[in-house]
This record gives sequence, C-alpha cells and structure tokens, in this order.
Amino acid sequence: MANVTLRGIRKTYGRGPTVIHGVDLDIRDGEFMVFVGPSGCGKSTLLRMIAGLEEISAGELRIGDRLVNGLEPSERGVSMVFQSYALYPHMTVYDNMAFGLRQARRKHDDIDRAVRHAAELLQVGPLLERKPAALSGGQRQRVAIGRSIVRESSVSLFDEPLSNLDASLRVQMRIELSRLHRRLGNTVVYVTHDQVEAMTLGDRIVVFNAGHIEQAGTPLDLYHRPANRFVAGFLGSPRMNFLPCLVQSFSQGVATLKWGAGGSLQMPAHSTLLAPGLALTLGVRPEHLRLSNDQGPPAQVELVEHLGDSTMCHVRMAGVDEPVAVRLDDGAPGPQAGDIVRLMPQVHACHLFGADGRSLPRPPLS
Repeated sequence: MANVTLRGIRKTYGRGPTVIHGVDLDIRDGEFMVFVGPSGCGKSTLLRMIAGLEEISAGELRIGDRLVNGLEPSERGVSMVFQSYALYPHMTVYDNMAFGLRQARRKHDDIDRAVRHAAELLQVGPLLERKPAALSGGQRQRVAIGRSIVRESSVSLFDEPLSNLDASLRVQMRIELSRLHRRLGNTVVYVTHDQVEAMTLGDRIVVFNAGHIEQAGTPLDLYHRPANRFVAGFLGSPRMNFLPCLVQSFSQGVATLKWGAGGSLQMPAHSTLLAPGLALTLGVRPEHLRLSNDQGPPAQVELVEHLGDSTMCHVRMAGVDEPVAVRLDDGAPGPQAGDIVRLMPQVHACHLFGADGRSLPRPPLS
C-alpha cells in the first residue's frame, strides 16, 4: 500500500483554460478518499492524472516515496476501474480478470490463484466462464473491480464506477465496496458526483469546484462544519436552506438576527465583525427546522412529500427566493398544502455565511 501526495498540481490544455488550479492534497496509506463535486469540476481529470492517463502540467505527484510525474501508468503501481467497465467483450470473465497479469508475464499458477481469490471475494466465481454480454450491470462492475484487485496495486482508482447501475444495485455495491476495502486495506481514490456515495463510502471527502478544493475532511465534519455555502449546499439531500437575515445587535458573543417576515433569532457567534445592519445568510438544514404554533415567521406550505420514515414539507417564505425544505420526523402530524405554518430553526445547528460565502466562526456543537 502507499500514500499519495499532490503538491501544486495544475492541468492546462495547451493555450486553453486551466482546469486544475494548484491542488495540494495528502491521501494517507490505506485511506478511502472520495473526490466529489459537480460535473466539470476537475475531479475525474485529477484522478486520471494520478493514473498517468493525463499529463501533469505543473506540480509534483508522489505515490509512496516515488516521484511519478514522468512514469507510465503501468509503472505507477495503480489500478483503475472505469465508469464504462471497459471489459473485453470477446473474453470470458476469467480472461478479462487475468489479462493484465498475463501481459505482465506472471506465472500461470499465480494468475489462477489471484483470479479465483478475487472472484471469491466478489462472489462471481460461478460466472468465470461467461462473457460480459451474459452478465448484468452489477456483475460486470464486479468483474471490473476484480480486474483491479488481481493486480495487487498499491493504489486503486475508481472513476464513477456505480453511475450506470440502478438505485438498488448502487446501494448494494456501496456496501460491497466498503466491505472489500476493510478486507484489503488498500489506498482508494474514488470519484463521484453523488454526495450520498461520498458520505457513505469515504474516510475523508474532498469537495471540488471549478478545479479548486473547497474543503477536505471527514463526511460528518463537512456536513456539520461546511467551510462555505458551496460545500453546505452540495452535501445533504435536500440541500441546506439559505435564508437572508440582518444583524440587529451583537453583544457578548450572541448575535440577534432578523429573518423571514418579522422573525427574530438569537445565535451564539464567534465574530467581532457582526455590526448592526450587516446582511448575512442563515443556513439551516431541513432536519433542523421545526414547526411552531406561535413562534417564528409564517410560511405557506406548497408541497408535502410522504417518504415513509419522514415527511418533507416545502414551504414559501416572504423574502426567500426558493422554497424552504422542512423534514418532519415519522409520526409527526404533517400540514397540508396551502396551510400557513411558522418555522423555528434549532439554533445550535444553524450556520452564518458572509457576503463572500464563507462560513462565520461559531461555538462547537453541543
């Protein structure tokens, strides 16, 4: 196994735009690292640079103690699983998994042992004599992963490997990938645009935006302590609600905020810059909003979604451009479309964002 170190990594296509802007990142030995972000943010490009499939325009890339900028993909000790599976259609499952080892001129017995061990781990042993056309999407993805495993690479790279699967198979494969990583203990770099995959799989997550790293940290750290509005809005489903507010006063570490149509909220804050009249954005996740009979600004219910384990209400508030999402616990009496409700956020879980989108410091969560 090996750690991966990136220092000042940049990618520019000729005289065209720069798509990766000086990325610095340390991926620890044995870590499951997830790159997440919207389409076009540079996460797959950076993965391909680690693999050696894209040239590095500037900076240093090390795998273990080796500088690998100039090495061919086959010399880097990495393996890659592609979104499209990339299986040879004329070969059996066994031959697809064995192909890389044969190219490396490994002994027949070693190849057979490695292929059958990987097939057992991935539960595709009975499929070894089939060809890809006779496999389901989930089975093909297991074979692609098996081809990566048999190489015994120090770093495994995954480029959106589950995006072609249906919802139930994605859940199953997430469980299997997590279990496989615990058994093998290898270093994994995993690219996805799906924030649910990122939250459930990663030891740490790196959120990308326009070729920059917005924030890196554990899933819960990013969820509860987003560095800015981009991270706060990207992680979470539905995303965090963003509500305009004004500072009425700030004294002894407590800010009094005006929000909604006449709503008032007192919130602990660690900042001496909260002058009266300052415009901020109040961030609150759907599960941290509560319905109240007599407190909070009014809102009109537009849509009620019954999800089984919870109820999601989408409401309209004065002064807020987008509908506000409110998650109600299972069993809570839910309003109907057209009802007028009042909203109160849970203060300990609220966030404040400045005009630049950065999160303002606040006391630790209780």
